[in-house]
Amino acid sequence: MRRWHVGLLVLPGVMGVSATLRMPLASARSDESTVSGGVHAAARLTRWMAGTFEAPAHRSNHGTVPASLLRSCVVSVPWLGDRVVYSQRAFRLSDGSVGRPFEQRLYTVDPSGSHATVRVREYSLVDPEAVRNLCDDPARSVAPGTVEEREGCALRLHTVGLTLRGGTDGDHCPSSINGSDHSIRTLEVTPGAISLEDQGEDTDGHITWGGHGATRYHRVSTP
Repeated sequence: MRRWHVGLLVLPGVMGVSATLRMPLASARSDESTVSGGVHAAARLTRWMAGTFEAPAHRSNHGTVPASLLRSCVVSVPWLGDRVVYSQRAFRLSDGSVGRPFEQRLYTVDPSGSHATVRVREYSLVDPEAVRNLCDDPARSVAPGTVEEREGCALRLHTVGLTLRGGTDGDHCPSSINGSDHSIRTLEVTPGAISLEDQGEDTDGHITWGGHGATRYHRVSTP
C-alpha cells in the first residue's frame, strides 16, 4: 500500500491576515461596549434628574443660604435631542411657600465618547416666565427658537458606582457677574440626591461669586 505524506504548506502573510481579521472584531466589540455603556449612563442620568428635590437652609462663609426647591422633569423637545430635562430652582420663603424661580434651564443628556461618560449641554430660556412650572404642563414641550445654548458650559459626567459626577471644562463657560470672567459648575447625581456647586472666577482665578460649597438636594418625590 502506498502511503501519501501530506505536508503543511504555510503561505507568507496568512497568519498576519488572520490576526488582522481578528483585531477589528475585538475593536468593534470594545466600541460597542463603550457606546452601550454611554447610552446606559445617559438614560440613567435622565431618570435620576427627574423629580422634586429639596435642600435645607445651611450656613456658608457668606452667611445663611435659605432652603430651596429643585423641580425637574423629562420634556418633549425632539428638535433639541432625545433626552431633554427641564429644571427650575427656587428659594423656600419664610411662610413655607416657594418663591419665583431664580434659575430655569433645559439640559440635553447624551452619551460621550468615553465608556459610561455623559455630556450634559445647558440651555437658557429666552422667556423664562413663559415656561415657569413647565413640569405641571401636561404637554411638557418647548417651541423651537425659545432657547439658547450656553456655549462652553457643557458638563461632562463620569460614572462611579451609583454616582455620576463631573463639571464644566476649565474656564470656557463665560460669566460677567461681579467682574467675573467665567463660571465653574460641578454636578453630582445619585438616585436620591443632586449636588450642585457654582462659582465665578476672574482671569486670575479669584472667586467673584458663589464658592460657598455644594448645595445638596435630597429627593422628596419622583416625577
